[in-house]
Amino acid sequence: MTAVEVLRFVFVLIFFAGNKSFSNKIDFKLLKDQLAFIIPLGLASTIIYFNTRISHLFISVNLGVTFLAIYTIGSYQVPIIRIVRSSMGDVIFPEVVQRNLKDPRQGLRLWQKQNLISCVMSFPLFIIFFFYADIVIKTLFTKTYIEAIPLFKIHLFFMIRQSFEMSIPLRSINKNKHFVLA
Repeated sequence: MTAVEVLRFVFVLIFFAGNKSFSNKIDFKLLKDQLAFIIPLGLASTIIYFNTRISHLFISVNLGVTFLAIYTIGSYQVPIIRIVRSSMGDVIFPEVVQRNLKDPRQGLRLWQKQNLISCVMSFPLFIIFFFYADIVIKTLFTKTYIEAIPLFKIHLFFMIRQSFEMSIPLRSINKNKHFVLA
């Protein structure tokens, strides 16, 4: 995998060098603006990742690998919800920014429509998974992990929370530091 990434990097480097896409000048104002945008988001992502991984470490050290497996399966969420929500957010984000320049309410209306569509897609899945959690767990992970069903049902409520894309309004007005502080 490392070799593939190195080859990909070399290919991109050669491609951009051939197109004369590199510049010797550094626009420090632009660099400062980009860092002000990127650092809070990266820091928030790092904190979230660390919190997720530390819980796995804590459970495995204190309770053992069996409970870690139950916890992992119980906290399993359907990744399609996150993928669709983040894809929709990536698509509408530039439009929200453009609309905010004219009238902030227009950007918020588009964001509200995106949240509505996300909820329409995820709420039925929530209901199906909640009432048929035992079938889902048995089918995906076998009867061995039947103890994970109550935890799975609890974590389904996080799926409801994830249906609401809350970062677009803050990112569209460049208030990224709130991701770290919240």
